[in-house]
Amino acid sequence: MSRYGIKRVMIISFMAWVLRFGFFAIGGPEGFPVVFLVLSMIVYGMAFDFFNVSGSLFIADEAPDSIKASAQGIFMMMTNGLGSIVGGYGAGLVIAYHSENGVVTDWPACWTIFAAYACVIGILFALTFHYKHQAKVKAEKVQSFNEVLCRYFMLPILKVCMSSLRRKASIVSEFCVWAKVYDIK
Repeated sequence: MSRYGIKRVMIISFMAWVLRFGFFAIGGPEGFPVVFLVLSMIVYGMAFDFFNVSGSLFIADEAPDSIKASAQGIFMMMTNGLGSIVGGYGAGLVIAYHSENGVVTDWPACWTIFAAYACVIGILFALTFHYKHQAKVKAEKVQSFNEVLCRYFMLPILKVCMSSLRRKASIVSEFCVWAKVYDIK
């Protein structure tokens, strides 16, 4: 999330939801269409995690410490509480419309409607959510070739030599010189 920003991550999440519901629409219980059902289950992890986890992380980063817990609670209440209730009733209406005598007659149409709904919500999010992302750059220490050679090659060899039973004073003194020159602890 620190690389792409919350807006891109959430848009990826909405695209994953569209893809998931689209896979359900073209999937089926027999033959090759089963592959699409399996793919929808794989995409579900990305859709769920990108939305819920990135949303929670965004709130944890942006909310002031004094209201951080309340902000997390509101986010969860809106997505997993109110959002689930409204979504459940809406999905129930779509399914009831495509049912006869309590049996769904057109599952592909239901899943296509759900995919279209997720697509519309994703587009609305992309158009209305404005946040300036600033990528965080990690400062890395640049080591010279000699430091790398000493730390990762010479130091382990010298430590093995020192720990062996046949230590000689020359090995110890050479190690002390290397340690002093490269400030090895």
